[in-house]
Amino acid sequence: MFSLVFCLVVSTLNMGGKQLRTYWSRGFCCEREDLRLRGICFWPFCRAFRSKLRWESKATAELKASTVEQIWPFIAEFCNLEKFFPAVHTCYRKEGTPGQPGLVHYCESKDGWADEKLLSIDPINHSISYEVMENNLGFRNYVATLDVLPTEGGGCKIEWSFVSDPIEGMKLEDLVSYIDDCLHFMAKKMEEAAQGQS
Repeated sequence: MFSLVFCLVVSTLNMGGKQLRTYWSRGFCCEREDLRLRGICFWPFCRAFRSKLRWESKATAELKASTVEQIWPFIAEFCNLEKFFPAVHTCYRKEGTPGQPGLVHYCESKDGWADEKLLSIDPINHSISYEVMENNLGFRNYVATLDVLPTEGGGCKIEWSFVSDPIEGMKLEDLVSYIDDCLHFMAKKMEEAAQGQS
């Protein structure tokens, strides 16, 4: 006779005003027989739960001197990261049609490489979503969305949200800090490019 225990564990950490969420999906606690039979889910020892751990967060960068219409084309191009992303020296279309879901680009930096697939693109709401596919950077099941939104005063902001499996050897707050730094670097470069075109 045995029992299966369902549980959902949610933890929230506030860091510098940002809410970092780590959550466990519903699953079976099935490895510790002594705890299972007593109806206790001792999740730190349960690989079934550790395998379902997911990371989720968001970073934002404001561009006071540029409009949505000026910044959106840089985001929508998708295969231009070598112009705007720190340390990326190579980015090119690998397969698919430019501006269409299914487009895959290859990016390489001093830290490693990744194939990234465009999942959706919305020119009306100025939003794209993509997933990291094959890579040597440790990303698994990483999906991100970039939104370009208007702000008061005529400027705009870029919001970068993501959900991912945990990255081995890295904490969630480390990844959020890295993405926040990259986004602000990217926003600065895009604003400079937009001003150069005006």
